[in-house]
Amino acid sequence: MISISELFSRSWKLFLKMFLVLLTIGLPITVIEVLSNIYNNAVGTPGVFPGSMITLSLLLAVLGIVAGAAQIFAIHDSSGATGFLEAYGKAFANLWSIIWVGLMVGAAVIAGLFVFFVPGIYLAVLFSFALYAVVLEGQKGTEALKRSTAYVRGRWWGIFGYFIALALTLICFSLVADIILPNKTVIGVIGMSIVNLLISTFSACYGYLLYKEVKRSANGPKKSEAAAK
Repeated sequence: MISISELFSRSWKLFLKMFLVLLTIGLPITVIEVLSNIYNNAVGTPGVFPGSMITLSLLLAVLGIVAGAAQIFAIHDSSGATGFLEAYGKAFANLWSIIWVGLMVGAAVIAGLFVFFVPGIYLAVLFSFALYAVVLEGQKGTEALKRSTAYVRGRWWGIFGYFIALALTLICFSLVADIILPNKTVIGVIGMSIVNLLISTFSACYGYLLYKEVKRSANGPKKSEAAAK
């Protein structure tokens, strides 16, 4: 498996290469978040209608899943020909499979967190490549979860380490930004939303490269065994 430092290095190069495309893909969600936060800060309430905050959260969750799939499509096209419209077009063409798997993973992780926290962390890592299985391998429903589980099996702690390294790095970056940017102001809200967009964009590059590495590593022994036979 690739070292964490090498994965960060490759992710940074990919981030710079795909920056504009991935940024535009994530921009619609960022705009919604900015407008919502500005409104909340202005009126001091989560919304006019009861349950609006829950509705908005669910909408952002679904849009986040679709945008994540669109980013995967864009990154996977090494030629750079897949732009905003093409990436979202491919994502919407597989909309129900993408949303269904995303909701299954989300529900399983949340349920695990409520049970005793640790099961939620375990499931989050176990199913971390399910969306890639849908987008890049054509798997659907529970088959995508099984494919991700197969990739993670026997190397859970190692993959967990990759994600912890990413999380700690991004948390530090976010804390620095939070200290620098003014709180509860329009500039601060927009600034933090941009920071979150940059974080999600880099995470998409990191996650894609980790998926490719894990898949290569998982398939390597199988190919060697087949060649030996």
